[in-house]
Amino acid sequence: MEKPVRSSFQHLSISYECALAIGNSLNLSEMLHEVINTMVHKTNAHRGIIWVKNGEKKLQPVATAGINIEDMPAQGEIMNLVDVLNQIQKSRQFVLRNKDDKDFLQYCPVLTEKEESVLIVPVTNVAILHLIYAGREIADEPLANLLAGLSKKLSVAIEACMAHKNIINEVQVRVEAEEELKKKTEQLISSKKELQRLYGESEQARKSLLSILEDVTQKEKALRTAKDNMTNFLNSMTDGVYIVNREHDIKFVNPVLTKGFGPFEGKKCYKYFHDRDKVCPWCKNDDVFAGKTVHWEWYSFKNQKTYDLIDTPLTLPDGSIGKLEIFRDITERKQAEEALQNSEERLARAVEGNSIPTFLIDSNHTVTHWNKSCENLTGISAAEIVGTQKVWSVFYAEERPMLADLIVDEATEKEIAGHYDGKYNKSILTEGAYEYEDFYPDLCGKGKWLFLTAAPLRDQQGKIVGAIETFQDITERKSMEEQLRQSQKMEAVGTLAGGVAHDFNNLLTVIIGNAELALMNVIKNESLRKGIEEIKKAGDKAASLTRQLLAFSRKQMIMLEVIDINKGINETKKMLKRTIGEDIEFLTVLETKLWKVHADSGQINQIIMNMVANARDAMPQGGKLTIETTNADLNENYFREYGINGVKPGHYVMLTVSDTGSGMDKETLEHIFDPFFTTKEVGKGTGLGLSTVYGIVKQNNGFVWVYSKPGQGSTFKVYLPKVKEDADSEEKQRPPVVELGGSETVLIVEDDYGLRKLAQEILLSYGYRVLVAKNGEDALRISKEHEGQIHLLLTDVVMPRMGGKKLAERLQPLYPWMKVIYMSGYTDNAIVRHGVLAPELNFLEKPFTPEGLGHRVREVLESEK
Repeated sequence: MEKPVRSSFQHLSISYECALAIGNSLNLSEMLHEVINTMVHKTNAHRGIIWVKNGEKKLQPVATAGINIEDMPAQGEIMNLVDVLNQIQKSRQFVLRNKDDKDFLQYCPVLTEKEESVLIVPVTNVAILHLIYAGREIADEPLANLLAGLSKKLSVAIEACMAHKNIINEVQVRVEAEEELKKKTEQLISSKKELQRLYGESEQARKSLLSILEDVTQKEKALRTAKDNMTNFLNSMTDGVYIVNREHDIKFVNPVLTKGFGPFEGKKCYKYFHDRDKVCPWCKNDDVFAGKTVHWEWYSFKNQKTYDLIDTPLTLPDGSIGKLEIFRDITERKQAEEALQNSEERLARAVEGNSIPTFLIDSNHTVTHWNKSCENLTGISAAEIVGTQKVWSVFYAEERPMLADLIVDEATEKEIAGHYDGKYNKSILTEGAYEYEDFYPDLCGKGKWLFLTAAPLRDQQGKIVGAIETFQDITERKSMEEQLRQSQKMEAVGTLAGGVAHDFNNLLTVIIGNAELALMNVIKNESLRKGIEEIKKAGDKAASLTRQLLAFSRKQMIMLEVIDINKGINETKKMLKRTIGEDIEFLTVLETKLWKVHADSGQINQIIMNMVANARDAMPQGGKLTIETTNADLNENYFREYGINGVKPGHYVMLTVSDTGSGMDKETLEHIFDPFFTTKEVGKGTGLGLSTVYGIVKQNNGFVWVYSKPGQGSTFKVYLPKVKEDADSEEKQRPPVVELGGSETVLIVEDDYGLRKLAQEILLSYGYRVLVAKNGEDALRISKEHEGQIHLLLTDVVMPRMGGKKLAERLQPLYPWMKVIYMSGYTDNAIVRHGVLAPELNFLEKPFTPEGLGHRVREVLESEK
């Protein structure tokens, strides 16, 4: 059998149960039987015996467990065992033996096949504890030491039982003497009665006796009447009542309790109410018999009811002190309280878990709940507001009722309208609920627009016991509504201005044209000439004014010219540095032989300024801002892979603005070019900067590509077509194309399916052997399955599960000569900024052309490093 693991808690349990058994009875036999049964059960013994010295100071078995005393061995074997036990008792040391020990049988003469160890513990000089175990490792020294400690308590208990028995015997002798005395007393009383009979023959004696008898009769009658009245009163009570004496004998139980617990005659209170065979540990009798009144609650497992109890002392008919206990059934009340508590807890959880700011008040206008959303929106913690009647102080500078307060006060609709100037509606959500919106200038320092809804909280009878109110920040919505109204006004004004300018331009064309014709003919008349020149000047000024009106209405003619974007960047570099501030590092990486574009230089400068301002706002704590330019050849595959429609393949000039700011998530990326969309707080941005960039680029037949991830900054790439003349000259100067094909093995790792498939098709067309994987873990698996060399790893930088850099580090020991190209939507400088790649590593910028990919792969494979 496996040795049980006895923890301190288990030893404490053995000690507690054995100690409880030791002190449970003053009857020696009963106590010892309970002790040996407890020890056998708690220590996993197979059987056990307690030996006690009798009056002749000889050990004899008194209590056993797992074996009957009648089944003990023969007298001779008993004598031998007793001698051994006597020796152990004298030594005062416990004995622990296993079956393999030579002297094992002398400690355990009769065995079964299962019994393999024995533990003998002396109980001072009065008894022996003898335990036999069905296993060698069950009994051990810690257990022996524990039982040796308990043996001292057992010794005291045995001596106490023996002393109690001696006292009982002495009391019995005294009782017998008293009985003898009582008999003699009764004889004397009999003699006295005989004398009274002799003397009672006198009339006076007879009258006195009659008077006494009459008095006794009246008192007995009065006592019976009082007892009947008390019984009737107790029986008529709706609460349960019972009376018990010091010995726990039930003397009275009224019908309320007998209905729930049955007949009580001849039963102890602990048996009647609790089905226990001994006094309850929680019994209040000692306090009551000491003169106290005790008020407590008790749940009955017998009839599954909860009672409110009052225990009070009561003088019984024999003059002794008993206990009167009154039972009041409060089961329904407790269930109602529990249901109410559960309901309140559910409500509290619902309020706390609500993403909408929500608070509750009770019928006294005291705030009972203030959820986390309230704290986040107002900056006021629940600890500051819960328990007060000042919820108004969160929203107003001066005291005035909230909508929830008016609902608790059961204000009429007319009264509510008076408080909110008619700016309210009846809510369709529930009866008695109202909603409204208003601006709160004192909220959060700057003021906020809120949409509030309040509804009553009712009890089961429909009475209003509180109110719930929610409020939502609609400041941004109000701002957008205002922006929309302003935009509509501006559009209307712009339309009017454009129409006026268009018509006015027609008039000016006639005026200025005729003025110029007149100037050509007027030569000698100087005064007339000056007058015509003044007319022309006024016409030119008017023309300038019309151009401004057309610009305002966005209907102006764009002044296109062949421009060098690098030149515009260099000319505005100082101004850009002042714009972004000193805490942002500013870097330009410009293509030395940049193609030119056909565009409006003012619009190009506006594109640069808007993107730089956007990058600056994304780095409030400082960072790095990079402006780059480069030439790019884009074909139809590129546009198809990235879902770009309406743009022709060809030669483009790429303008890139990268930052190390907070970056954007997917949802934000979907709306960045929407008019009035902004992630800035109210008053910090119009939401028109990037939408203007988008509009200008589209107007110049270009497109914008954005790459961003939260925490990794953003990269905006603007592609504008190069001028045709420049492209033609470039074609003439371009050196012959080198051989791009090869036969090496390339492992492509890219999590985007479309891009992965595109790269595979391009390299296959160039003759390479290609392996493809969708992420780093997949690439490791494929490389292990592949037989042969992998010459080049072409991997994305940022991928789920395992990034490109970590993948390369894992594969490099397996393929020491393998070369690596990292792909990314970030430019080379942006990668350095993010700390993803060292600048000396090979890099291929997304998006790329097939020819660009072929060039880069061949270039890296033929490089020496």
